[in-house]
Amino acid sequence: MNQEYLRSVIKILRLDLDTFRVSFPYNLAFIERIKPINSQKWQPNGICCPFPNTAETLEKILRVFEDQKVYIDPVLQTSFSPRVISRGSERSE
Repeated sequence: MNQEYLRSVIKILRLDLDTFRVSFPYNLAFIERIKPINSQKWQPNGICCPFPNTAETLEKILRVFEDQKVYIDPVLQTSFSPRVISRGSERSE
């Protein structure tokens, strides 16, 4: 596992071509931030419900967690424009 992944509190990982997940340790403040993007119920095992794999959704997530270290799956990094990804990579280094 790489160091960037280990240091990041928020992890955005691809599940399949159509979905990705956002995971973080249980944190009520984080859950409240993410609910407006996907109002589905938070999973108690520490994984949010899947999100649609779109640039718009990724941008919204990066915006609400702009003050946190965010790890973005390298597969997702190749799927979206550098403009979208740079918003997250600035915080994940």
